[in-house]
Amino acid sequence: KIKAMFDYQGQPLKLAGPGDPVEIMGFSHLPTVGEPVTLARETLPIAAPANPTPPQEAKDTEPRPRIKAILKADTQGSLEALRNAIGQLKVGEVQPKIIHAAVGTVTESDVTLAAASDGLVFAFHVTVPAAVMKTADRAGVRVREFLIVYELLTEIEGLLQGLLEPEESEQVLGHLEIKAVFMTKRTEQVVGGKVTDGSVKRLPFRLQRSGEVVGTGRITSLRHVDKDIKEAKEGQECGIRTESAVPLQEGDILEVYLRELKKKEK
Repeated sequence: KIKAMFDYQGQPLKLAGPGDPVEIMGFSHLPTVGEPVTLARETLPIAAPANPTPPQEAKDTEPRPRIKAILKADTQGSLEALRNAIGQLKVGEVQPKIIHAAVGTVTESDVTLAAASDGLVFAFHVTVPAAVMKTADRAGVRVREFLIVYELLTEIEGLLQGLLEPEESEQVLGHLEIKAVFMTKRTEQVVGGKVTDGSVKRLPFRLQRSGEVVGTGRITSLRHVDKDIKEAKEGQECGIRTESAVPLQEGDILEVYLRELKKKEK
């Protein structure tokens, strides 16, 4: 069922004609490139029953609770693997429902769909542009970023169990000053820096330049003396690989933070 439709500029559409390029949300499974899709409106004739029966008293039924998710991943293989794994999660009568899944970065269309359906956005190994994150914050949409499959599935399972509330808390872990830029390739960069306070991990960051936030990104790799490390502490120099829509420069400050869903109080 079509849940939302957008034109090539990302504007919502109610009707599209032959030859119009559109983005459609609502597929139960991801179609392959070139696969034809037939859309039809189903109508059923209304006929009076041969032997009318007296109306029965309606029974109130509790709606089955669900977690609605928009899923974005870096590759088709990752996307299908996550879809299958999430589809197997269920706690009692509570189960997740993926209302949209696609390869690529999180877009404002994803946020719009999440806002309309009261859903959450799960991003696996993909970036979330600063403008999109601002839109999500304004719309009250939670965007969760993951690099490890296990962590994504554990969080969804926690939501199913009622252990977590869809409300985020944020903790700033530390700051790193960029000392050198070694490689730049589209949104990916390899830089060297020094931790000025706290600690730095493979997590999202805010990019500060001249005291102002000019973008966001994520640390995807952390190295010290040619060895992979999980954490760099205050005073330590390290090399990092980052993903950011805004190119990093010498002197920039990365404010590394951790966002997590709050646990319910007992």
